Amino acid sequence: MTIGVILFLCFIVARAAAKFLPGLVRSLLAKQDLVERYGWAGRAFKYQRLVPWVDRIPISADQMTWLRLGLVGGSLLCFRFQLDPYILPLYIIGWLTDYTDGLKAGAEERRRGRPTRHGKYLDPTIDLICFTLMAVVLGPYYPRRLLIAFAVAIGARVLLFAVILVGRLCRPTWRRRLSSNILPKTITGEAKAAFIAVSFGLIMFSRTDPTNLFWAGRLLTMAIVLEGFSLTHLARQAWRSIYGRPQLSIVPADDRTG
Repeated sequence: MTIGVILFLCFIVARAAAKFLPGLVRSLLAKQDLVERYGWAGRAFKYQRLVPWVDRIPISADQMTWLRLGLVGGSLLCFRFQLDPYILPLYIIGWLTDYTDGLKAGAEERRRGRPTRHGKYLDPTIDLICFTLMAVVLGPYYPRRLLIAFAVAIGARVLLFAVILVGRLCRPTWRRRLSSNILPKTITGEAKAAFIAVSFGLIMFSRTDPTNLFWAGRLLTMAIVLEGFSLTHLARQAWRSIYGRPQLSIVPADDRTG
């Protein structure tokens, strides 16, 4: 618990420092042209090599998302019945589809000129189902208080998801002001998902190693902290989109009447 509090305080300090550090870091790196050079190389590799390769896979982005559920669920069944040689391959390939389905969806959107029909709803739903299944199967290897905190965090995300979805379906104002991307991906959310996947992966890799159990608990603690920040940000963003003041159009000086 003490380690969790320390990690929480460190993250708050890092968030506060993040307001001032990016400008300093960019100014230092720009002198050597590192940001432009490696940023361009990464984008070129992604869109010229990685995306075309993923786009050649003969399944759609939504099918990749369903495949993630099957692979992660299969790895949990192998863990349950102690089929150790199949656990990690299924688990790793399953979570790799969390990245490739986004690349596939982007390629499909550019090719068809419109986003996938169900992807923005399906992807976060499958993620929540996978997290819930992993918590149920692997929960006994974590401290009870940590597992309860994780369950509360997942429940809060489900509640936010349900409120936004029902609001968009039932209220025209919400449908008009809220984006169809109900829970958009953020850096905080992506880091949280990575921590959860690695934490549960450590348990599946070796369920009896004390070192793995220790780091699995620490990573899950960080994931819960990040989930709190992510949900707060998303809820505030949704509230401002719905109930914020509409932006006033700027009237040119020549058109003003006296």
